[in-house]
Amino acid sequence: MIIKLSNVKSDQESIFELIAHLKNLNLQRNRQIQEFRFDGDPTVEELLNVSTPISFRIKPEKYEMDNIEWGNLVALTTIDYMKKFNFMNILELKDRVLVVQNAFSDFDMFSHAFRALEAKKAEISYPDNSEIFMKMEPVICESLEKSIKCKLPGRLGELKITTEEFLLLASIFFCNPAISKLSDSGKITLSFYQNLYTSCLLQYCLLSYQNNGPCRFTDLLLLYPSIKKTHEEIGYHYFLCKTRIRNLPFKKLYDHEMLQL
Repeated sequence: MIIKLSNVKSDQESIFELIAHLKNLNLQRNRQIQEFRFDGDPTVEELLNVSTPISFRIKPEKYEMDNIEWGNLVALTTIDYMKKFNFMNILELKDRVLVVQNAFSDFDMFSHAFRALEAKKAEISYPDNSEIFMKMEPVICESLEKSIKCKLPGRLGELKITTEEFLLLASIFFCNPAISKLSDSGKITLSFYQNLYTSCLLQYCLLSYQNNGPCRFTDLLLLYPSIKKTHEEIGYHYFLCKTRIRNLPFKKLYDHEMLQL
């Protein structure tokens, strides 16, 4: 299902219709993470240059994945999720690539943290409870790894963030019109959709928390710097790993991030 502009109303019913749509997309993504695997090493541009969903394969029984394969699968399911947003069909390919490159790693960390919250765990791990970091002796930087794995889930726990808030926030952060090198038309499209999701989140907060709604709305938006900070820490951790393992493996999805290290 794709939400069309003409289907987006301003009343309470439409807010929860949009949330229901996001929940459905997220359920599809979670099923892909749990039950599927992926063969290949595509770039972001190759994935976005076709309009069809990403093709995954059923995971064999008792199939085990290392942290690199897990990270790649999670990222691919996120990109597949993002491809299903209506505005992606409006953007030019160049803008689609910029938007997804800017957002998918942040979304992954946000969703990891939310999954930890749902499971009542204090730290991030992959769905099979495996470690998100490559095992090294000695550990690269124990305090840095603890910060990456624990701070964001801890903050979500303090806020007691709901599924609805998680999905609307993720959509707001995804539709970022301030990304460098976006076309003018891309900025206009993303601004429209970001305002749409922001308005939905505000209305949800007002409906759910009444007089405390505006404060709740502000607290939720302030999660964005925490997500970006976690992303930066992961980049630094990878840099430290690379100083120890010269040919540290990585997937082509992250080519744009490797250029910044």
